[in-house]
Amino acid sequence: PQSFSLAASPSLTACNSAGYIVLDQAAYACDGSVTVTVNDCDLNTDDGTAQSASIQIASTTEPGGETVTLTETGVATAVFTGSISLATADTVGVLQVADSGTLTATYLDADDGQGGSNLNVTASAAIDCTAPVISNIQTTNIGTTHATASFDTDEAANGTVSFGQSCGALTQSATDSGYPTAHAISLTGLTSGTTYYYSVSAEDQATNSGTDD
Repeated sequence: PQSFSLAASPSLTACNSAGYIVLDQAAYACDGSVTVTVNDCDLNTDDGTAQSASIQIASTTEPGGETVTLTETGVATAVFTGSISLATADTVGVLQVADSGTLTATYLDADDGQGGSNLNVTASAAIDCTAPVISNIQTTNIGTTHATASFDTDEAANGTVSFGQSCGALTQSATDSGYPTAHAISLTGLTSGTTYYYSVSAEDQATNSGTDD
């Protein structure tokens, strides 16, 4: 047995020559913002400074797209991030989008380390500009100190119930896990023999939110 330690300067980087690109969401609202991350060791040409790289991002509405400059997250990390705003209007430096469209970010990998060169590496996401529609609200499973608020949404969404002892003071809340379309949210810690009021809200994966009081 022998004790040992491992030192790396400036850092150990989990990457290789085959670059990849990642978007921070699976779907985006029309007034949202997209954050793009690229990891490629070949882009880190100087271990002493944080560097930059560029990618292209286009949409169904703006196929010509926009250029996004990514900045290395630190010295010799080989991880580059940047962002761009979305809008339904055609504006310089902003990607134009429309409901039910898609966007695609493209990184040109000059060398994948496996003999490939100038390869397009892409990541795509949906454009969703419509808030979830809430229906079929019911209160069930009413017990001494608990109840269940259930409702449906017309698309996958994360649901929240805000509740309290008056409509103007819905100070407690309970939330779904995940993004279902049929929601059954348990309300606990209730006071026996007391009337409670609640409203429900639902947020989809593009962060569009709808509310029903």
